[in-house]
Order: sequence, then C-alpha cells, then structure tokens
Amino acid sequence: MTEIKAVGVVGSGQMGSGIAQLAAVHGLDVWLLDMDPAALSRATKSITTNIHRLISKGQLSQVISDPKTKEFITTNKTVLPLLLYYCYF
Repeated sequence: MTEIKAVGVVGSGQMGSGIAQLAAVHGLDVWLLDMDPAALSRATKSITTNIHRLISKGQLSQVISDPKTKEFITTNKTVLPLLLYYCYF
C-alpha cells in the first residue's frame, strides 16, 4: 500500500481548514486551495491558533509546530493539475 505524504484541500472554510489542520497535525504536507485570499488568511490564522492552543494544553507535541516537520501551502491560483500530480507522486 502506498503511503500518503500530502493532501490537497479545496476550500478553506470551516470544514476545509479543519481537514487541513488534521492532516497537518498528522505530519502530512498540506495544500489548501481557495479562490478568496481573505478566506485563506483566516484559515491559516485559525489553524495556527488551534495548533498552539493544543500544544499549550499538552494535547499535541511541540514537534508538530516545527515548520520543518511539515509543509503547509496555501494558494488561490488554479493549480489543481499540479496539486494532483504533487499528491500522487
């Protein structure tokens, strides 16, 4: 079975940012795609705040917040073909 290394999430609303956060916490590279730059900004801020809160409560390891641990990419460009290629290979 192939190991999943990255996940692409289309839409950065409440559900999309939640999925992106869950994937990031589990060490996957995350591509978050939304056509609204403001929505991407809110999602990134929300995810960062949630991860820091979980670390401060001792529910999440400090290692997860290390930027070298995972890659988190946000974009509002139409990069779906690239995203699919990146996640597949």
